Amino acid sequence: MNFCNYKAFITGLTILFSGNGFTCDNSFCVNPEMPLLAQSSTRLASAISVLERDSSIKKDAGWCTPVAATMSLAGALKKSKNMSYSNTKLNKMRTLNVHWNSHINAGTFSDAIHYIGELMKTNWKKGITSDRNSDNGFKSIYNSIRGNVKKSYISKTTKHSSYNVNYFKSLHKGKFPATLLSIKQTNSRKRFLAGHSLALNGYEGSSLKIYDPWGRIYNGTISSTGSRSYPKISHVRGSKGAVEYYGRGSNYASLYSFSSFSVTDVQSRANPIDNRSRIPVRDPRLGRWNYRP
Repeated sequence: MNFCNYKAFITGLTILFSGNGFTCDNSFCVNPEMPLLAQSSTRLASAISVLERDSSIKKDAGWCTPVAATMSLAGALKKSKNMSYSNTKLNKMRTLNVHWNSHINAGTFSDAIHYIGELMKTNWKKGITSDRNSDNGFKSIYNSIRGNVKKSYISKTTKHSSYNVNYFKSLHKGKFPATLLSIKQTNSRKRFLAGHSLALNGYEGSSLKIYDPWGRIYNGTISSTGSRSYPKISHVRGSKGAVEYYGRGSNYASLYSFSSFSVTDVQSRANPIDNRSRIPVRDPRLGRWNYRP
């Protein structure tokens, strides 16, 4: 079960998205079209309350899985010119504007988040999405993909496996991917403490670019030595989010499972490399996030 406990980490993180380029080579591959969403958004909570017709829903109880999935699915849709989903709420994500504030974005994408959460049988009041239901929902959306595209899908638990950064880099290079990661926190006695979901948005050098529903962007790495024979996932740099928090002290942050699909447009397999498109980084002179030249 993923409870997606965001503790007290959520702040007013803002981010600016712009540009249409798709940079992808051996050292850098990210999708600037992927929106950053904050699961703790009051706009999202208000929308979920209305959609569920339940006025007792006042705030996020642990909605990381549908929020992380929405980021990934929206990113793939916005990058592929030929792909579409069979559901209109998902297809609408292509035309939605991405704001510089991740909390506003969550409200904008609330219809899609709710639809995806329903497919994944998310318990909106308790904030629980089981791993099995998450996988099933992600796979059903993959099966609904239409258009002149070549697609592939993979879903794995990572116990007793040696998944590393290079493996996940291969999933993203030269494609329009959507990847949902499930991580677990355990203590030194290997006791389960918490679960969380993340969206993977490519790689930078020897680390992976992670979009966290806590409203954070950071780089992480994966090694084969983790708790309970699961690969260890570690924070490298960037905003501190669930990965850094889960791995504090004697605790472990481990990659538990992942679901991923890739889409390649048949008529135009890749957009031209545009080195001006880079993952946003904070510019202290401007006081906001901008793309690195």
